[in-house]
Amino acid sequence: MKLITHAAWGARYGKGPTNITPSGGVAVHYVGVGRLATIPHSKCAARVRSIESQHVGGNGWAAIAYNFLVCHHGYVFEGRGLGHRSAAQGTNSGNQYWYAVCALVGDGDTIIPPALLAAVRDAIDYMRARGAGRGIKGHRDFHSTSCPGGPLYVWVRKGAPRPSKQEDDMPFTEAQLRKIVREEAEKVMTADAVPAPGSNPADGFDPDGNPGFDPAKNPTWGRDSVRKQTIQGLIVVDKKVDQLAADVRAELAEVKALLAAKED
Repeated sequence: MKLITHAAWGARYGKGPTNITPSGGVAVHYVGVGRLATIPHSKCAARVRSIESQHVGGNGWAAIAYNFLVCHHGYVFEGRGLGHRSAAQGTNSGNQYWYAVCALVGDGDTIIPPALLAAVRDAIDYMRARGAGRGIKGHRDFHSTSCPGGPLYVWVRKGAPRPSKQEDDMPFTEAQLRKIVREEAEKVMTADAVPAPGSNPADGFDPDGNPGFDPAKNPTWGRDSVRKQTIQGLIVVDKKVDQLAADVRAELAEVKALLAAKED
């Protein structure tokens, strides 16, 4: 496990109370806002410090809420650490019996990097080997919240399996790319580009005498809408593909850098 200690990332506050009995296991969280799985590793410590500042200065807690935090580069940041009661689950029993690990991803990260999943698993195994229970839950299992987000929660419900080596080497598979592009296209193509006429009597009446659209007033509405839908859909898909390609290049560059570092 690539551990960055509490002091190494520049923590300004302590680690909170020590009266935890983590017999439940580990709860998985995410940051929740934005798209974070693209920032360079040089900014990850600053991200952790900003979370600490919000939790202590904004929320009035004794320390950062999580016991550990994980970035998409595969590093584990020590938060409250072992033996300290978390403040992240939203319930007294959740904080008392469960450790908390936070993935530094947001609701805009539709694909969770395998390096992050592997590091979350490292943190879970690390806590289990030192007294944590065998359970793995998502934050939403304790109270009403979207945390840890859809993609990460699906992984949690599967038991947080460790990614295969193939997944580590290839950040995005062809199937994943096609799935994302298809989902984006469907979002656009399911809405009318040219708004359908409403129920305004001024628009005329339908053949049954109900107020609404009179086809004779705009016989090309359906054709125009489909054409504009198609154009708009292609533009959105094109932009999404460009962004995914940029993400792939960034991830591959990081993989090459890590491999070069190992060779050195």
